[in-house]
Amino acid sequence: NSLHIGRHTKIGRFEVAAWLGAFYWNMEKTVEGTIGLPGGSDLDFKVDYKPIEPFNLSVGTHVTYDKRFEFIFEWGFWHEVTTLFGSLGFRF
Repeated sequence: NSLHIGRHTKIGRFEVAAWLGAFYWNMEKTVEGTIGLPGGSDLDFKVDYKPIEPFNLSVGTHVTYDKRFEFIFEWGFWHEVTTLFGSLGFRF
């Protein structure tokens, strides 16, 4: 679940959106399997994983230059968890 609040405006040729947000992800999962190793032996594994911290704050921006170029960046942070997301888009 996530919630963002922000503003969208135009600065010259650029359309700019900026936001502050909060994110909550509390999912736990177990993955099990077997990997075949050289020599005919197998390695069995079981991994239990979940987020270190299910809550995260974020700040981000979406900049559109024209109908072809856009850039998105978001930085998430809280306690020991930091996330970065970036995207550069081009449309034909």
